[in-house]
Amino acid sequence: MTEAILFSWVALYGYPLLFFILLLGIIGFPIPDEAVLLYVGTLIAKGALALLPTFLLSVVAVLSGSLINYYLASLGKQKLFPARRKCRYMNKRRERSIDFVRKYGAWGIPVSYFIPGVRMGVSYSAGALKVNGYQYLISSLCGTIIWVSVYLFVGYGIGK
Repeated sequence: MTEAILFSWVALYGYPLLFFILLLGIIGFPIPDEAVLLYVGTLIAKGALALLPTFLLSVVAVLSGSLINYYLASLGKQKLFPARRKCRYMNKRRERSIDFVRKYGAWGIPVSYFIPGVRMGVSYSAGALKVNGYQYLISSLCGTIIWVSVYLFVGYGIGK
């Protein structure tokens, strides 16, 4: 699937598809979340989507994906993704995410949203390392709000 098709679907189907795309991207599917949010920002600038519903929906989708990752990992369900364990590249990413959470704890989670490849891994790592759920929720919410805001704002600027 090309990015052009994905973007045209977002413009055509709007909010439900946007939620689904962002959720899957955060869970770990190879979806360019940043590019999607930039494009959505341009759609807001052009009046195709409204700012507040788009922002709220994006925050809920990203936070939901992060919480799903955290929850599955906290239950020890990261074994649901056996192919990831065998890939050397993914093992390096997983180790990098675990080291990041060990080093910075809940304070590093908002920053992790801006580090490609670490964003989704941190939620798995935080769950696997049993980071306090309330701390994870608050840190993830802060990171989500800032991350979504930045990309929507930049996309809005591009669209103007």
